[in-house]
Amino acid sequence: MRRKLYTVDDAAAALERPPATIRKWLRGGKIDGYQVGPGGSWRISPGEIERLGGQMDTDERFGLSAASDGELGS
Repeated sequence: MRRKLYTVDDAAAALERPPATIRKWLRGGKIDGYQVGPGGSWRISPGEIERLGGQMDTDERFGLSAASDGELGS
C-alpha cells in the first residue's frame, strides 16, 4: 500500500506556516524529506508532519515562537 506524501504546500497548510519556511526547514535539515529529482519538488512523510506539529504545539505552550525566527524550538 502506498502512503500519502506531503508536498511543500500540503505541509505548509498542515503546519500553518508559509511554504518558504517549509523549504528553508527542509534545506536546513529541520524537516526530513526528499527531493524528486535534482532541484525537484520536495516530499514529506505524514509522520514528519505529525512530529513537527507536536513539537510546535509544545513550543507554543512554553512561550517559544517557531514563527518569529523561522526555526523550530529544541
